[in-house]
Amino acid sequence: MVQMVSDHEQSARPGDGRAAEDGADVAGAGAVAGSDVAAAPDADPDIAADPEVRPELPDLLSTTGTRRSLVVRILLGLAGALLVLLGVVVWITPLVSGAIPLYLAGAVLLGMADPRIARWINRHERRRLPYRARLWLRPKLRRQILREQAARRDDTSEHG
Repeated sequence: MVQMVSDHEQSARPGDGRAAEDGADVAGAGAVAGSDVAAAPDADPDIAADPEVRPELPDLLSTTGTRRSLVVRILLGLAGALLVLLGVVVWITPLVSGAIPLYLAGAVLLGMADPRIARWINRHERRRLPYRARLWLRPKLRRQILREQAARRDDTSEHG
């Protein structure tokens, strides 16, 4: 079962940096403040249909669990730095486009190498991405939430 929290509780998460009375998601360019619709247009509207009760989403990159060996962390860090550097080269080169995926892959590898970077990525993902975009990054959890909502709708339709 997925833990449910209200928007008010989610926006007042400790260490999140947003005020509890703020309540509005930080939306990207072109999005209406407080609207999650513009971030992931293919997201299911039923997931955020009830803004009062939304499941608490886990961190994007795990900062707990088994610690990787020094060699693996060094290799992940080097691969991440190489991808970020390659992203800069692709960005500078006028004939090639598509540096953003390289930056993202590099950031994930760096987050896997160092828990501090993973915490930084998780904190910024929580603060900056709307709920639907955050849920879109977690397809397994999204399917689980959809199944639970469908089961709840079936229960209410049988009783009402």
